[in-house]
Amino acid sequence: MNIHIHRNGQNFGPYALEEVNGYLAEGSMSPRDMAFHEGLADWTPLAKIDGIIVPDEQPTGAPAGASSKGSKGLFIGGGGENHHQLSHHGGDAEMLRKLGVVDRFHLTKLARFMTFLKSTSEAEGNMIDRTMILFGSGMNSGAGGGHSPKNLPLLIAGGHKLGLKHGQHLAHDEKYHPPLTNVHLTMAQAMGLETDSFSDSGSTLTGLT
Repeated sequence: MNIHIHRNGQNFGPYALEEVNGYLAEGSMSPRDMAFHEGLADWTPLAKIDGIIVPDEQPTGAPAGASSKGSKGLFIGGGGENHHQLSHHGGDAEMLRKLGVVDRFHLTKLARFMTFLKSTSEAEGNMIDRTMILFGSGMNSGAGGGHSPKNLPLLIAGGHKLGLKHGQHLAHDEKYHPPLTNVHLTMAQAMGLETDSFSDSGSTLTGLT
C-alpha cells in the first residue's frame, strides 16, 4: 500500500506503510496528517488508515517542516529545518536526532533499491552483481558539523562480478588518506574505462578490488 500525505497545502509521498509507521514513532509525522491511498474515496486522517500504528504519546506541537524539493519531500519534524541546516548541528543532540531521521529515510530508499536489483535476474546472476553503488557524501559533518572533506563515511555496494570486494571496512588515517577520487577511478576502471587518472586521484583504492 502506497500512502500519500497532505500537510500545509502540500502533498508528499508516496510512502510504504512501514515507513509511515516509522515516522509516526519518531514524531516526524502526526496522526492528524491527512492521508490517501488507492481505494479511499477521499483524504482521511492518517490515524484512520488500516495498518497505521499510532504511538501512545506524540511530541507536543504539530511536527513541522518538509523538504521543499519535489513531491516526495521528507518530513523532518522540529522547526522545519532542511538537511543542510541540520548538518551544521554543532553537536546539538536534538539537531543530530532530526538529522538521523533524514539519514534513515535515505538508507531505507537505498535498501529498497538494492533489493530490487538483487531480485532482478540478469545473465547468470542478478543486476546488483554488475551494478556499482557509491553512497555517502563528499563532506563529513563530524562531531561538530564542520563539513570536513576528510574521513568520509562511504558505502560501496554491488559490482561483485565487476571485481569489487565486499564484507570489509577500509579505514584510513584521517590526516594522510587517499583522495575520494581514488574510489571514483577504481569504479571507472571496473566499468572498463581505460584511464589511469581521474581528477586528483593518485591511484586506485587499495583493497577495493
